[in-house]
Amino acid sequence: MKKLLLVGFLSAFINVAIGQDAKSITKIAVATHDGNSTEGYYFRNELDEGPMLFAKIRPEVMKRFDLKDESNIGESFRVTYNIKKVGNIEELTIINLEKLDYDVDDDGDEGH
Repeated sequence: MKKLLLVGFLSAFINVAIGQDAKSITKIAVATHDGNSTEGYYFRNELDEGPMLFAKIRPEVMKRFDLKDESNIGESFRVTYNIKKVGNIEELTIINLEKLDYDVDDDGDEGH
């Protein structure tokens, strides 16, 4: 009976410890949309040119920006995303997108 109680206690303790290990933070990046696959949505961080893979996107964001449409490839966005970390696995979810429109001066004068 003591062994059964000990196993039950350890099992409950491990479940609580795993639950407490789950961490979630929100970040913002300026990134260029590079496409999508069955794995998720690819972006390139404009700060360090590093790749970013978002496994999920909130449905209300997807209604505003259909990232499966090729017309959004190459577009720059301010991406607000959530990183949920459980153990050694990080899952990135897009929680908001804002399309950035850069005005480019065609004559190379940059407004001079």
